[in-house]
Amino acid sequence: MHTCIMILNTQQSCGTPMFDDFRELVPGSVEQLAAKFEQENSLDQQSSRTVKQLWATTMRLFKASIVRLVSRRLHPTNPSDGDGITSLQVTGETQGIAPEGDAHHLLPCIDKGSFETTLHHCRVEYYTTDRELFSFLRREYYDYRKPKTWFTLRSVGLISLSGFTVDLSTFAEVHKHSLVCNAECVCLPPEERVGSEYVCSPAPGTQPTSFPAISARRMTHYFRSPTCAEKSQSSIYQQLPKRVAGELKASRENDVVGWGVHCEEGWHWRTIYLIIAIFLFCFSLLFGIIWATTKSDIQGGFAVSSFWLTTGSVLLGYVAVKSQ
Repeated sequence: MHTCIMILNTQQSCGTPMFDDFRELVPGSVEQLAAKFEQENSLDQQSSRTVKQLWATTMRLFKASIVRLVSRRLHPTNPSDGDGITSLQVTGETQGIAPEGDAHHLLPCIDKGSFETTLHHCRVEYYTTDRELFSFLRREYYDYRKPKTWFTLRSVGLISLSGFTVDLSTFAEVHKHSLVCNAECVCLPPEERVGSEYVCSPAPGTQPTSFPAISARRMTHYFRSPTCAEKSQSSIYQQLPKRVAGELKASRENDVVGWGVHCEEGWHWRTIYLIIAIFLFCFSLLFGIIWATTKSDIQGGFAVSSFWLTTGSVLLGYVAVKSQ
C-alpha cells in the first residue's frame, strides 16, 4: 500500500523551513529521503558562513557587477571576463553558440494571467550547478515579465516538474502533478524517450523510490533564493528534463507532448500588505493628522483622509483585476 507522508526539511544554511508531500513507492524510502535531507542540512550548517563573510561576499559581488557594467558600456563588443554566473551567461551568448544538436533546452511553461500559459525554450548547456541554473531562470522570468512585473501584484508562487501539451501557438496545457499523478508520476519523460529526446538522471532510468523526483517547494525555494544552494550542488540540474532534440514545435494539425517545469504564478502577498499598510493606511493617517493640526479641523482632515484611503483601495482592486 502506498503511503503519503509529509516531510519537514529545514534549510540550515538560510534558515528557511521547507516541507512537501511525497508518495512512498518502496517501503522505507521516505525515511531514507528524510535522512538524506538531514545530511545535506548538516553539511550546509558546517559550511555556513558568518555575517562578516556574507557581507564581504556581497560587497565583492556588487563591486564586480559595477566593474562588468562599466566594462560593457566602454567595450560593448568585448564582454568582461568576470567570474561567477554572469560570466557564464556572457560566454554562452557570445562564444558558446553551440550547434543546435548539442543544445540542451529546459522547457519552462510560464503563466501569463489566469488563463494563458506559454512555453519557452531556455538553453542551459552552459550551466552546471543548481545555483547557476536558478539564477539564470530568475533572469529569464523577470526579463519576460518586464515591464509588467512592476505593475502587477503577482509573482512566481510555485515551480514544479510537469508534463504538458503544446500547440503551434506555444500555448501550453500543463498536466499538474497534484491532479494527474496518482499511482504513477508522469512529470518526467518515459524511459524510451530519454537519450534521444531528453536527458535527465537518475530518474526515470533508475526507478525512483518516491515521487515527485524533485519537490515543488524545493525548486521554488531555490528559485527565490539561488544562493541558498551550495556552489557545487547539481542534483536538481541533473534531474530536470532537458530536451536535446531541438526546440519542441507542434504542427498545424497536431499538438505535441513535452516535459519541463511549470512556473505557476500567485499573489505576491508581501507587496499587497506593504501597499495596504504603508501607502494607504499610514499615508492617509499622516495626512489626516497634518490637516487636523494645520487647519484645526479634525473632522474635515480625516474625511479627506478616508476619501484617499477609499480611492487607494479601489486602485489596488483595479490593479489586482488587471493582473488576472
